[in-house]
Parts: sequence; structure tokens; C-alpha cells
Amino acid sequence: WYQRRVLIDFHPQYYEIARHYIHNLFLGEPFIAIHLRRGDYFTHCKYIVGKEPPWVSFSKSVSLVGEPFRSCYPTIEDIVAVIAKAKEATGLQLVLIATNHPSEMKEVARQVAGTVLFDDTLLRDLSAPHPALRDLDRTIIEMTMLSMGKHFIFNKYSSFSGTVYEQARIHGRVDTDDANVAVW
Repeated sequence: WYQRRVLIDFHPQYYEIARHYIHNLFLGEPFIAIHLRRGDYFTHCKYIVGKEPPWVSFSKSVSLVGEPFRSCYPTIEDIVAVIAKAKEATGLQLVLIATNHPSEMKEVARQVAGTVLFDDTLLRDLSAPHPALRDLDRTIIEMTMLSMGKHFIFNKYSSFSGTVYEQARIHGRVDTDDANVAVW
């Protein structure tokens, strides 16, 4: 299964919808795509970083914040600092953050200009040519939108991040040396 995961792709309709949202959000400009798992993940991070070796979703091993627990569950200060460094290093000014805890990320969006949070209101607020979306559809569109980034910051412990990474690779958005991919 692990080797065959690169053969799995989302339906083209999801990419059409995601491109529509990206266009409405960023007017076609490239962006930094970020996944931050929060809330319930605090306990999960304590468990998985204690494993030897720790379980990871994909093999990026260099962490932007160093210490294992913070690489799984970075602080708000870590998040703001890493985004600022990524913006400076890449020249990209727009950021899309997908998270299961958008209320906590509002502080990040307040501190980092050009940041958009993917939350329940995002898909309602942007008009799109599609029928009502199910929860699964929203999750797939969220993953698809992230996979359309130019630079990526993921949680290497998260299967959600791992799936977005694979989708970006399938569509040629990940540099061959993974230079445009970083992990907390």
C-alpha cells in the first residue's frame, strides 16, 4: 500500500473547485501552503514523538523548530516565526493555513499579513460552481487547495499532511529534491 499511494489521485472536479477558490483567494498568485493539526493532536503528539523511532507520515526529517514535540505541535510563536522566515526565503507573500482548530490560528493570521485560514466559512464565502458540499468533499478540497501551493510547510507526523504532500508530488508541484517542502 505504501508504495502504491502515489497512484491515488482525487477526481478532477475537486481540482476544478480548488482552482476556483485559489483564484478567488489569491488571484492566481503563488502561495505558501501550511497544514497545522491542533486541538486533539496535543495528546497524539505526546504519544507519537515518544515512539522509537517516531512514526512519520513521510520522510522529511529536518524540522524547522527542532525539538520533537514542538515539531509535532508548534507554538503560536514558532508558527509566526517559521512563516516569516518562509516568506522571506521564498519571496511569497500569501499563505493558506489548513487546520482543524481555526480559532487558535486567528492570532497567526492577525500577526502574519497575507494569511488565509481554511475554515468552515471559507467555502461558503467564496462563490463556486458546485452543489452543496459534504464534509468529505470539504476535506478533499482543503487537501487539493493545499497541494496547489508553491512552497509547503507540513506536519511530518500527520497523515493529512502526508496525503497533501503526495498530491503535490503527483502533480509536479514538489521540487525533485523536496527543496520547496519543509516540516515543523
